[in-house]
Amino acid sequence: MTRFGALGIILGGVGYLCAGPVMAEEAAAAAPDFGATFELTAASDYFSSGLTQSDNQAVLQPTLELYYGPLYGSIWASNVDYGKGETADAELEFIAGVAPTFGSWTLDLSVTSYQYPGDAESSYTYVFGSATRDFGNGLSLGAGYAYYWYDFGTDYNELYASVDYAFDSGLSLSGEATYDIDYDRAGNDYLGVEGGVVVPLPHGFEASANAGYEYYLTDLSSPSYLWYDAGVTYALTEWASLDVRYYGNSLSKRDCPVYTSTNCDPRVVASLTVSQSLSSLRPPAEPEQPIQPERPLGGR
Repeated sequence: MTRFGALGIILGGVGYLCAGPVMAEEAAAAAPDFGATFELTAASDYFSSGLTQSDNQAVLQPTLELYYGPLYGSIWASNVDYGKGETADAELEFIAGVAPTFGSWTLDLSVTSYQYPGDAESSYTYVFGSATRDFGNGLSLGAGYAYYWYDFGTDYNELYASVDYAFDSGLSLSGEATYDIDYDRAGNDYLGVEGGVVVPLPHGFEASANAGYEYYLTDLSSPSYLWYDAGVTYALTEWASLDVRYYGNSLSKRDCPVYTSTNCDPRVVASLTVSQSLSSLRPPAEPEQPIQPERPLGGR
């Protein structure tokens, strides 16, 4: 240790003793918060990009999220059934990242891994980095880059852009686009665009809709298609919500087998989600004691 470091520790200790509990309280307030949230969703089906991932069967999806200051991580799981000939029976998602904020900018760097027990060749991992600017008037714009690699050797690059706008009324709009460069190592590119809208309604209801387009620019064996969903969510309590949603896509019966071994039929899906935050389980803080007025000198 250098002498300047030792001096700093000594002066810091003296300052702490002089400042007393005030400095201790400020240090505690400045310390990063730790939190954890557990969520469990039970749904009549599992849809992604307009297609069933569970062969129209019910699923159970637990999620555990952790954060400490700008650091975060999560684990998500779901049972899956991709149809005849497919061996995966579960989908697991692991995420670890850091998202510091600098003024109106938020940087995000994360690693995500998708694992499919029973079908290791479908497992993949990607590293993602992005920067998002909050303009302070409800508008935020973001851009990012991701590098994907599959366990069986394929890897590719992806470009990402996003836009979000929140109105004072609570209505919010969102959109994002991804561009995959040579995603199959055969010179084919992919463009995905999607948008969403959320509309708050009275009495704990909320309406929302999403739509996206999967566009395979050069791969004629992969037909491009539109997918969409729309539904209503009702807050049963502070920790439970019910969602009823309609899912559909534009795939024909001829093109459907390209993407799934099950079916591409539209479907209404109901789901119940319960969540619990670790912070809400903590005992309430001790109430502050009122400051006693100082007794005047010479008083009784």
